[in-house]
Amino acid sequence: MHESLFTLSKEQNKETAFAFFPHKDQDYDAPFRYLANMAQKEQWNLPSMPYKGDFPILKNYLDHTFRRLKELELVKISPDEQMACFNTGLQTEKEQDIYAVFRMNDKLNSEDWIFYRFCDSYSDLLDSFRPLPEIAHYITNLASLIYDSELRVEISHEHIYEDNKDRLPDTIRENQFVSIALMNSAIQKAQKMVKRNYKIAIPIWYRGKIDLLLPGYLLNGEKPDIAFVTDRVGDIYKVRTIFTMEMAYNNARLIAKPDRDWLNP
Repeated sequence: MHESLFTLSKEQNKETAFAFFPHKDQDYDAPFRYLANMAQKEQWNLPSMPYKGDFPILKNYLDHTFRRLKELELVKISPDEQMACFNTGLQTEKEQDIYAVFRMNDKLNSEDWIFYRFCDSYSDLLDSFRPLPEIAHYITNLASLIYDSELRVEISHEHIYEDNKDRLPDTIRENQFVSIALMNSAIQKAQKMVKRNYKIAIPIWYRGKIDLLLPGYLLNGEKPDIAFVTDRVGDIYKVRTIFTMEMAYNNARLIAKPDRDWLNP
C-alpha cells in the first residue's frame, strides 16, 4: 500500500512510496520547479516556512492530491501496465490540465514507479490513458462549505494550549490565561466577520473530511495570527486545534487556491 507519492524522509521504507523522482546534481527540486513554471503562477513557497528546499506547498499539494486520487481510484495504469498517470489538478496558463506520468520501476526494494514527465492534455504521451483521469474531488455536500454563524463554538483550550501553544504568538504563548482570553475574543470576532461575508470561512481537507478555517486576530485587527480549525459536530462547532498562517495556507491549497482576503501569510 502506497503511503505517499514520494519518500518523505530517510526513515521511510521506499516501497511504501509510489514513485522515485530522478534528479541531477542533487537538484531534488528540479521536477517541481518544472511543474511550477508550467502551471498557472501562484505562491508555492513562503519565506517563513521551516522546510528545506523550494516549493514545499507544491510538494505537499501533490502528495496529498495523490493520496486522495488513490482513495478515489483515479490513478490510471496503461493497458500494458508499464505506465501510470494522474491529473495533478493544476492547469497551464492556457487552462490545459496538467498530468503526472510515470514508468514502471524494475528495481527491487524500491518505489514501484519512476517519475517520467509532467505534460498537458495535448501530449501524445497520454494517448494510452484516454479518456484521461479526472481531478481529485473532496466536496460531497455543499452545505459543508457554509459556516453557520448561529451555532455555538466550543474551543478545547487545554488541548490547544498543551499541544499547540507553539503555534501561538511568542509574546503570549507562556501565559495561558491571556492566550485563552484572546482566543475567546478572536473566535467571537471571526463569527461576526463570517456572518457578513461567508467567504471568510475557508474549507480544508483535514483528517479525511471538510473542516472550515476561521481567522484568529489575537494581537491586533490588521492581520490574523492564527487560524481556528472548526469541525461541525451536530449543532455545534468544535475547535480542537489551531494552525499557524503558513499551515493554514498549506492545508487550504489542497482544495483550491485560497482567497487572500485574510489567508495571506
